[in-house]
Amino acid sequence: MDRNFDDARTGDPVIDGAAAAVTVEDLSSIVEHSLNEIYVFGLETLRFLYVNQPARDNLGYAASELAALTPVDLKPELTREQFTDLVAPLRDGRQDRLVFETRHQRKNGSTYPVEVHLQPGYYSGQRVATAIILDITERARAQEAREAMERQLQQAQKMESLGILAGGIAHDFNNILTSILGFADLAMEDIDGAHPAREHISELVKGARRGAELTQQMLAYSGKGKFVVEPVNLQSLIADMGRLLQVSIPRSCGLHYHFAPTLPAIRADATQIRQVLLNLIINAAEAIGPETSGIISVTTGSLDCDEDYLLDLFPNESLQPGTYVCLEVSDSGAGMDETTRKRIFDPFFTTKDTGRGLGLSAILGIVLGHGGSIKVYSEPGAGSSFKLLFPALAEAADSMLTETAPANHWQGAGKVLVVEDEDLVLALAEQLFRRMGFEVITSTDGVEGLAAFREHHADLQLVFLDMNMPNMGGEEAFREMRRINASVPTLLCSGYNEQTAINRFAGKGLAGFIQKPYTYRTLSAVVKDVIEGG
Repeated sequence: MDRNFDDARTGDPVIDGAAAAVTVEDLSSIVEHSLNEIYVFGLETLRFLYVNQPARDNLGYAASELAALTPVDLKPELTREQFTDLVAPLRDGRQDRLVFETRHQRKNGSTYPVEVHLQPGYYSGQRVATAIILDITERARAQEAREAMERQLQQAQKMESLGILAGGIAHDFNNILTSILGFADLAMEDIDGAHPAREHISELVKGARRGAELTQQMLAYSGKGKFVVEPVNLQSLIADMGRLLQVSIPRSCGLHYHFAPTLPAIRADATQIRQVLLNLIINAAEAIGPETSGIISVTTGSLDCDEDYLLDLFPNESLQPGTYVCLEVSDSGAGMDETTRKRIFDPFFTTKDTGRGLGLSAILGIVLGHGGSIKVYSEPGAGSSFKLLFPALAEAADSMLTETAPANHWQGAGKVLVVEDEDLVLALAEQLFRRMGFEVITSTDGVEGLAAFREHHADLQLVFLDMNMPNMGGEEAFREMRRINASVPTLLCSGYNEQTAINRFAGKGLAGFIQKPYTYRTLSAVVKDVIEGG
């Protein structure tokens, strides 16, 4: 008797003809409407024998069109010979499965990433390969985003490491500059105005001040800069950066300045504007290329902008018609096409393999944060121009290189404890305080300074304390001194800026701060304020 049911005892499937027809029909429907693309092609001819509905829909081909095609027609990066070699292990029986990633090309020419699973079989009496295709577009996008984030993280870590290095160099360099600038300043105070050496010492002081400006920019790069929004003279700021800008670009690039005769001030954080300018100059040099001669132009001016002009800039809701200060950086480089120009402010977008500064998206953020905007002009082969606009101020900006007013040779009295680990800086500070009329007690680290404070605290007028020292740092020494006698004012000194230093001493009774390098005039003015103000 024929068996027409599944034998529950043996597990052997037993079906009759009608049941088999229904089962095949159901299975065909499942395959035809699978969420995955399914293809069947001959291993010898490579012609498609079957392509299911999702695959036809995604590709845009009709079944009749696909019957004349092969997998090679969907994979533009592979030749017929390459694809034949790829599936040879299935055809020869050496492998029973192949998995690889490629791209499929639709009828309209667009492509999409796929993961291909191939396995051999038989169809209508011939050797075939069945391909189950996974559209991995979303997976590829997620992978690209993940890789972009990883690159950004690596870049951030690199920038952080460079920042730490720059901050350390700037701090040590400030100690050296303190002694150079301080002793030169003392020499200028001591010699007669007609002495022939006075001019040479004056040039020495100017050089030391330029070095101090460079260390300030290094501190800003390291993240230890002070963010202060105040009236800024843009042309003075650019002029002060001249040497730094010149050494940041190849010798093959010429750097030309075109300054307006008069220019209103802008309200800005000078450190951030320096970073923006430096990175625009670096980008311009990279657009020209290291082996090509070219010109980078920096132009300033002012514009009276109406609503129509502002609408042509990068959108910023805070823009209002009025007078704007313009900073334009132009290069004679390769230029950009319209597609690239539209994407340059996208986060993570770059046309370079590596970077060494702010991305244009970060530059845009800084400019927008200052109430301004950017306009970009560029054409392939015609270079690029970045025009930055900032709202103009009515009041003038102070010079970027103001010197603290002299304290009219103010004189103090009593004892001062100077705690400083750098020998030259310690010697300078001792001389400066003696010149002010103080008796000076010196210590070379926090431990020694604390011992001296414990012995002399009742007679001290001031403690002049360095922040970074071996054995015991300034923060710990200050805390211990306060426990012994909190009435003695402490003036903190550091190669880092005031904000970085003061944040570590907030609410702890610090009397004042002075940043290295300092001169007799700046130090005496601050000491006068601390002692008389206290």
